[in-house]
Amino acid sequence: MFAPFAPMLRRAALVPSVHRLLPSNSRSLYQNIIKRHEDMATEHGSPSSSGEMHDALDVLSSESSPISTIPLDPDTDYAALAIPSLQSKNKANLPPLMNIPPQEDPLLHHIASRIMNHGERAKASRTVSQMLLHLHAWTRSPPLPILRQAIFKLSPAVKVIGHKHSTKMIYKPVPLSEKQGIWLATEWILDAIKGRQGGPTLAERMAREVILILKNESKTLEKKEAYHKSAMMNRGNIAIART
Repeated sequence: MFAPFAPMLRRAALVPSVHRLLPSNSRSLYQNIIKRHEDMATEHGSPSSSGEMHDALDVLSSESSPISTIPLDPDTDYAALAIPSLQSKNKANLPPLMNIPPQEDPLLHHIASRIMNHGERAKASRTVSQMLLHLHAWTRSPPLPILRQAIFKLSPAVKVIGHKHSTKMIYKPVPLSEKQGIWLATEWILDAIKGRQGGPTLAERMAREVILILKNESKTLEKKEAYHKSAMMNRGNIAIART
């Protein structure tokens, strides 16, 4: 079974030390490094260290390097002794916390999820990429900051919800989170460009709507104003906690 590997095994058995693993150019590079350190040690007045370096070089260059063995106590659990020191070292030298960026921008992922039909995720992602290309072609600027600025500009801060109290309905304004505001802004953009058959593609229509929002010419901004105006009209229904 091991007959084809017999020559290779015999050659491996004849290698007695690390000398065979170092090619000639590596040994010469080692000697140059040792010589440079020796000169530095001589300048600083420590000739003993240069002698130790020569001894180390002789060991590495010898045909048979000595193997040092340390007697171990069979009753001692060295792994258990090493674990606490490693744990204390890791606690003392903890790396700084890093914010790892996501694989895909969350805003682009959300828009692709909103325009996806019948589980065609790749098609939706391709549409979002084409929208970014249209934005870059029209503005000659990075498209993602432009899209993010338009979405945040359209996102409402509050909305009004109705509570039935006895026989009448009471409307109270409630704050919206960033995610809820982005969801409403995306929904309004898709409603504004929906139902246009033929002509520009979906990606181009979305890019045009984003530019209209930044130019304050989009009708979707009226929905945001209506949300905020309704919240201001019903601000008296907010229950204020008394201390």
